[in-house]
Amino acid sequence: MKEVLNNRCCVCGGKIMSEEDLTVCENCDNIYHKICWQEVKEECIYCHNKIKKEEVDNDKSK
Repeated sequence: MKEVLNNRCCVCGGKIMSEEDLTVCENCDNIYHKICWQEVKEECIYCHNKIKKEEVDNDKSK
């Protein structure tokens, strides 16, 4: 996974400030704030990969 802190959310353009506040598309590595991910119905806006809740929970435990 690419370095995500201080990078920008693909939806809102805001900075990612903590790992707890992010979701990463495992298909294309784009990053999202969790709230933005929910706003786009849990689907990557670039590759249209569905990002499942379990994947997000697993990312938190890494």
